[in-house]
Amino acid sequence: MTIERRTALRDDVCVGACPGGVELSSPRGRIRLVPRPAAWQDLLSRKGHQPATRTAWIEHARAQGGQEASAHMDRDLRCLSAAGMLVHVIELPGGDVLHVEPMASRFEFDSTPWPSGQPRSPSRFAHLRWLDGRTCLEDPTARVRVRTTSGLVAAVMSACAEPMRLEDLPQRVPGWPRPDVLQLARVLAAVGLLRSAPTKTRAQEQPPQTWAFHDLLLHMRARMGTHDQGYGGTRRFDAQLRPAPVVAPVTGPLLALERPKADLGAHDAPFQQVLEARQSQRDHADNPLDRSQLGEFLYRSARVRQRRSTPRGEFSRRPYPSAGATHPLEVHLAVGRCDGLERGLYRYEPEAHALEQRGSDARLLSILLGQAGRTAGGVPPPQILVILAARFDRTFIKYESIGYALILKDVGVLLQTMALTATAMGLAGCILGGGDAELFAAASGRSLYEEGSVGEFMLGTPAVP
Repeated sequence: MTIERRTALRDDVCVGACPGGVELSSPRGRIRLVPRPAAWQDLLSRKGHQPATRTAWIEHARAQGGQEASAHMDRDLRCLSAAGMLVHVIELPGGDVLHVEPMASRFEFDSTPWPSGQPRSPSRFAHLRWLDGRTCLEDPTARVRVRTTSGLVAAVMSACAEPMRLEDLPQRVPGWPRPDVLQLARVLAAVGLLRSAPTKTRAQEQPPQTWAFHDLLLHMRARMGTHDQGYGGTRRFDAQLRPAPVVAPVTGPLLALERPKADLGAHDAPFQQVLEARQSQRDHADNPLDRSQLGEFLYRSARVRQRRSTPRGEFSRRPYPSAGATHPLEVHLAVGRCDGLERGLYRYEPEAHALEQRGSDARLLSILLGQAGRTAGGVPPPQILVILAARFDRTFIKYESIGYALILKDVGVLLQTMALTATAMGLAGCILGGGDAELFAAASGRSLYEEGSVGEFMLGTPAVP
């Protein structure tokens, strides 16, 4: 049984004129088809988004410009398919419709029949989700999406969890017509969503076992060329949402911190010496750092140097860089021991250079500090745990696909800034590899999805060797 498919330009493909031909553009790039007759633009504009078989497309072209035009159309369809600019529409025998959407260029629809007796199964990266009212099957390694309103996709993928031969599949999917099951399985195999047992060559194309599902999905979505979503500073929410202020509003009384003197850092060691001396110091002395030291540390590493307003929102300059100057990170302090400062959870107000109390639950504070010590290798709770929380919308409103990846990069540069600042000041600093987002949300009263924790840093006075 052959797979009959109709083809159309994707909804996000625009058709325009260029010298000597037609230009097609989409979020994935541009393609120029030249030389082509003037009627080519009109043909693609009128017919392009209406699914038709390859034969029908070629006939449309022949009607416009004869045999030469039909040859052009055959080549153009191959070119547009390889560029990921086409959607393939397939109707199953029972009437259910599949939409096959390439998520990257170099897509190939392999019409080679599924050999009898050959078992196939999904990759461990295949997943089902719901998008615009349809079941959506994706696999970042296949770089293709299949959308349908039918539940048959889920049933077939579930049946193929263990390698399955085509001839055995219908009995494993009871309640569905045999022709539909077989045709859908052939389609999923043709687009790489059901695969045969890995050969040496095939195994080299697949991610090694060290890749976790969520790591690969984030990686593929945060890089160009591997998906079909908008990418970068698309500002897709500009018409609906206004970015939050670059400095979070203060909701309670502020506790002012002493500002360092004008000769800030004048007595520091040379930068290269600080860089060479930096190391993770997990053990803290019995005598804690004091409020003035904490204030200097925060001033040097995280204060607002400049704040500016534009028609597209507020932006700031700080000692560390941030994607698009959005600065989504908030610095919170779980203070265990600090001379001149009560034990508690605080937020650093980087413009006023002050502290705002954010939580008063002593039990949760103790858990936060104890957990930090265990994360650092089983040391006692730190004098101070610095928790970086992201106001996600600050970045997400501007950036598409790469928003969370950019926030993690912001976290990295701020943690490095803090580590070098602590070294220059003779303090003990240690970057932690993880933290408890739910615990921070409970302790701070902040929403896990609006201002969630994304990084941790231990700070204190170094223990005497």
